[in-house]
Amino acid sequence: MTAEEKLAALQAWEARAKAISAVYEADRLACGALIESPRWEAVYGLLEAYTMMPPCISGGSNAEKEADRLACGALIESPRREAVYGLLEAYTMMVAQAIAPDNTDAKDVAEWLDWWQEMDFGAKAGRAGFPGREMREIRTLEDLLWIIEVRP
Repeated sequence: MTAEEKLAALQAWEARAKAISAVYEADRLACGALIESPRWEAVYGLLEAYTMMPPCISGGSNAEKEADRLACGALIESPRREAVYGLLEAYTMMVAQAIAPDNTDAKDVAEWLDWWQEMDFGAKAGRAGFPGREMREIRTLEDLLWIIEVRP
């Protein structure tokens, strides 16, 4: 993939990940939503993006299950949440595999994508680097792609 194609893949992934997070939080606060809701638009958009990936790229991970806050904040495990976030995990791994530099494990790239989500997609300050190199602030997808590509 070219750098432009990798950046485009990251931009599409970021948009879906943001949508899922925002809709999940709104849904949690609203104690559920109608079938025709932003939540389902985000889910079906993610599903569409997932199915558009080349068939040679497969994904998935064995990430630990997280508890789901539904029904006005009650802590329960939700099949819906597992389905949505399982799909997001698979999509994240597929994007990681697609943009991973040669001789780089896609799991390492997926960890950077997970870190990017934890940094609220660049809204929180985050610095990254490698031993013997200067630390760099990671605030944009271009910065994220840099740290993915520059690894030793």
